Amino acid sequence: MADRSIDHVIVGGGVAGFSCAKALREAGAEGTIALVTRDPDPPYDRTAVSKGYLQGATPREETMLAPASWFVEQDVELLVRTSALALDPEARTLKLSNKTTVQYGQLLLATGANIRRLRVDGSDLDGIHYVRALGNADAIRSDVEGAENVVLVGGSYIATEVAASLTTLGRRCALVMQESVTLERAVGQEAGRFFQKVLEDHGVEVHGDDEVERFEGEDGRVTAVVTKTGKRLPANAVIVGAGVMPDVMLAQRAGLEIGPRGGVVTDASLRTSAPGVFAAGDMAEYESV
Repeated sequence: MADRSIDHVIVGGGVAGFSCAKALREAGAEGTIALVTRDPDPPYDRTAVSKGYLQGATPREETMLAPASWFVEQDVELLVRTSALALDPEARTLKLSNKTTVQYGQLLLATGANIRRLRVDGSDLDGIHYVRALGNADAIRSDVEGAENVVLVGGSYIATEVAASLTTLGRRCALVMQESVTLERAVGQEAGRFFQKVLEDHGVEVHGDDEVERFEGEDGRVTAVVTKTGKRLPANAVIVGAGVMPDVMLAQRAGLEIGPRGGVVTDASLRTSAPGVFAAGDMAEYESV
């Protein structure tokens, strides 16, 4: 039995979730709106995490997609540090980690993606970081202060952006990736070579066509990255950018259709296989023209 009823429930505090709340009010939607996010912060620009915010050039408040006053003015209830635990599409209820069960009129799933973690020897050592939230950037900036060598794992946006950011902070960076050239999978080899040269011109050491075999450490902290080709790179800290996976755990448990690419299947209007449930963002799978 539900504890309360909300007309429009949005699960996820990223750009997709916030944009939905904003669009609803701009379109004149009436009724109650609640945005549920497991993050400790209100919705913010996640692209700043690996760039301006990590560098210390962008203050935390400037990463926010809207000031706190916006949620009050637009009558959008913001539930931070709150996870959605169980979705029942038939009963149209959502169980939350704050021990309440909500009855919804319609619901948007915008849970985004989860980072891929490396499962190799030494992956539990201190000093190995992943990048998703503002708090991760805080931890990285603090941990690399005074670090002589930082190793980045991955050849796509996160690893290359963090490498660029850390060089501006004076850190010496090496990058290990499966790709032949940076950003190859996103923009192709020709453009990838251009971006790799920019990184190398700024002192980033790039090791392509390779991957991590194991991490080595002393006293519980990482000290080196050993690759499958036999390279041993000294590391006072490691940042892993090994990609993401759609966060569909809630949807999957609720019986929603999951597509071949691992996302929640939607039609062109973002409707899922469950009536009244929509999906958007990184966790949605739909045909695009």
